[in-house]
Amino acid sequence: MKRFAHLLFLTAFLLFVATALRSAFARVFPYGFFRPVAECRDPVRDLGTIDSPDPVSCLFSIKNAGNAPLVVSDARVVCGSGSLLQVRSVPASPIRPGETASVDLAFFPSRLSGEARARCVLVTNDPGRPKIELTVQATESLPSFSPSGAMPPLAPIVEESK
Repeated sequence: MKRFAHLLFLTAFLLFVATALRSAFARVFPYGFFRPVAECRDPVRDLGTIDSPDPVSCLFSIKNAGNAPLVVSDARVVCGSGSLLQVRSVPASPIRPGETASVDLAFFPSRLSGEARARCVLVTNDPGRPKIELTVQATESLPSFSPSGAMPPLAPIVEESK
């Protein structure tokens, strides 16, 4: 009988300790111990003044600083930036812990007038940072032409009187 009481007490004590450790673990690691952590060192790319109408490729590096695979499930150009920015490529496979992958965006300066800022949002499985915003900004210095293609008006011709 004593042995049964000791066994019952030991079981209750271990259950109590396990429950206490579980709640303490949940407070320290709210998203679990194994989780991805997305890092982007330079999320804003300033292209400065652009003189060429050719598309400019912008590569952004995304690092997985966590200890579980990082998945980029979607890349969306933010409303209003669709004519300036296009997503060329995102990582197709999960980014392993400690590794870095590239996101390639194309910026179209021919569709730019003046200063502009275009944004793209990456959707990830990082519970602490589920969305990463990437920004490309530039200023146009291309010569502006009339949309109709018409020449500017010339000065009137004045005939000399004889």
